[in-house]
Amino acid sequence: NMSSSFEAMGAFAGDAVNLVGGGEPRRLVIAPLTSDVLPLLRVAPALGRLFQHGEQDERTVILSHGLWQSQFGADPGVLGRTVNLNGAAYTIIGIMPPTFYFPTREVQLWTALVFRPESFENRGNSYLEAVARLKPGVTFEQAGAELTSLAARLAEEYPDTNAETGISFYRMRDNMSPRYRTMLMGLAGTSLCLLL
Repeated sequence: NMSSSFEAMGAFAGDAVNLVGGGEPRRLVIAPLTSDVLPLLRVAPALGRLFQHGEQDERTVILSHGLWQSQFGADPGVLGRTVNLNGAAYTIIGIMPPTFYFPTREVQLWTALVFRPESFENRGNSYLEAVARLKPGVTFEQAGAELTSLAARLAEEYPDTNAETGISFYRMRDNMSPRYRTMLMGLAGTSLCLLL
């Protein structure tokens, strides 16, 4: 861990999949994420459970409340059922609350973010974003200064891949509409782009 400003941090990405299962086949926006993301946002599922540590190799999926209603008729028996995402079978483990949207309203489901050994071979991969929760007593400005320093150090150590790459960061509550800001007022977190 290169940072001391955060009590928790997780990574996520954006993707789209073809869903087959429940109602009609659909093309959906998804957010693969690490098991740390939803707990650090302090959100509990409306039904079922969240991803667990070590579950990155499992094919599990959590549905948005809207998708659960539109695709599965709000059937609580959907937990444990299998759906097909891009030709692979995934087990439904949870349903999120109706007010939960992350990282955008368009995301309809979440899968475990899978890292393979080859994922770490190319330092040019910069498709991940991260979300973090500040440690108590750490200000946004202090965390920002630490991240800026970290980016400069990485650019020095890895000039071929990091010279033109930086870290951008912002408070989550500052990047959303007032309607959703209220939902996250208790989140003293930071979302940032990282090169991992």
